[in-house]
Amino acid sequence: MWDSVSKIVIHLIDKVSFTAMFLFTLTFGLLWFAIPYEMATYYLAPRILPIGIYWGFLFVCSSGVFLFVRAIDNYCYPRFKRWKAFRAWENIYATLSQEDLAIVEKLVSQDGAPLELKKDQAISLVSKGIISVKFFHPMFNSYLLTPSFRAFIFNRYQTEILKVKKGA
Repeated sequence: MWDSVSKIVIHLIDKVSFTAMFLFTLTFGLLWFAIPYEMATYYLAPRILPIGIYWGFLFVCSSGVFLFVRAIDNYCYPRFKRWKAFRAWENIYATLSQEDLAIVEKLVSQDGAPLELKKDQAISLVSKGIISVKFFHPMFNSYLLTPSFRAFIFNRYQTEILKVKKGA
């Protein structure tokens, strides 16, 4: 019997993260304190409620709460992270000089191909996190747009194109 229980526990540890297991246990414990056995028997089955049904009820309730919060987290957190990054990129984009904007436009027009820049041209863009070194060589350096800035700039161009189409 203990062999099968240990296999189940090992399988759970392999499939579920420790953070998720901790949060589920926390949810289960909070519901256990929030819904005592006597209160559950009063609302669910006024005559008698076996303890197994009570634990099953708590398990189902805590699973529902945990999965609901997890679904909200999986839906909202990536969008919030992207929104926060876009706001930061807007502030950085507003501070770019015309020379830096020309370099960014060249990189965007090359559609992912690296651009060779001199060190003095690239230093301000590298320090702001807009470009990164693709290939280092003592004589020349190839640079690419960072993925998050690339997503920001393509989104910005797309919204500008849509504004022009609506205005025309």
